Amino acid sequence: MNVMKLTAMFALTLVAQATGLRAQDMYVENVTATPDAKEAKGKEFRWECWSAVPETFGEEITQQAGTHVFGQTVACLKVMLDQYYVSKEEIVPGDPMTRTVIKKPTLYNTIRKIEKYLKREVDRGALSASDAAAAYIHVLGVAITAVGEDELDSFEESLGKAKKDVATQLALFGQVKLKALY
Repeated sequence: MNVMKLTAMFALTLVAQATGLRAQDMYVENVTATPDAKEAKGKEFRWECWSAVPETFGEEITQQAGTHVFGQTVACLKVMLDQYYVSKEEIVPGDPMTRTVIKKPTLYNTIRKIEKYLKREVDRGALSASDAAAAYIHVLGVAITAVGEDELDSFEESLGKAKKDVATQLALFGQVKLKALY
């Protein structure tokens, strides 16, 4: 009886290997893709909000910005992003030690991951520098706008669900339409 079980298990293993069935592949296809990730590729715009990004930057921001791989606009937007998202506060009044507080850490960390991802794609040659810069400018614009927007809470939740997949997160940023104020 044991010989029959072993023979059957061996036959099933051979069939599975011959057809290319892998438990990990089935798991990845069926479980790890979030509903938002599937929707990210199919819809045009899921969120709309008024843009909080200025058309020109002040001299102070331009001086602080320096240079960036994706251009001066990205450098200025990153300075603005840090001004809006990162603050330092005293732990105890009178103590010189400070703690760094990040507003909306999920969104802030996603932006940093997307920047690394886009730089890697440009280095690999899979994406041109101008396309990566345009995508990152949009991402930064959405992030700066999202600081004061309550309407984008569902957007942040979607980013949190797609935490492991940077390409999906980038696609979610593409579904946010920024309407110009002027």
